[in-house]
Amino acid sequence: MSYSTGNISASGGHIGGVVGQNNEGVIYACYETGSVSGTGNDSNCIGGIAGINTGYIYDCYATGAVSGHHYVGGVIGYFTSDGEVMRCVALNASVTVATDCNRVIGYDVGRITAGGILEQNYGRAALNRTNPGHDQSGGADVAPGAYNTQAFWSGDGGLPVNELGWDFDYDWEWDSSRSLPKLR
Repeated sequence: MSYSTGNISASGGHIGGVVGQNNEGVIYACYETGSVSGTGNDSNCIGGIAGINTGYIYDCYATGAVSGHHYVGGVIGYFTSDGEVMRCVALNASVTVATDCNRVIGYDVGRITAGGILEQNYGRAALNRTNPGHDQSGGADVAPGAYNTQAFWSGDGGLPVNELGWDFDYDWEWDSSRSLPKLR
């Protein structure tokens, strides 16, 4: 469990708000609120949470703007291998790139070629993105009326769809000043 609130800017690639590259590890219960940017034409694999994911990422969200040159995503820049990305939400102000970006994952080779799993991921419906890549990596739409309620995140709202089921007993609590979850 971790969070990042500062702005991150670096040259090159594999830049993330929480981790640059997740190599078969597990990232659970984290969020990022600052901007993440890669500078220069070699700035690839940039994500709000992880630049590259070959592992498992669960129950994370990002709100800061993300930008780079190639493979940029609100949560993950580049998803490869047979990893999993589940119950993650891209609420970023924007995702900006020259080629291949999307709300949740900028470029998804993991699910296409290696059997990776993407489930129950969401992207802010009005998220501004340039040059979208693979549409299946953008996650389902979620509107402010839903994501600004604890019921969407906790699964305790009795809603028929769009509930994540995050653990508000041990990991998360509701931050009413931001209308978003925060770590305990």
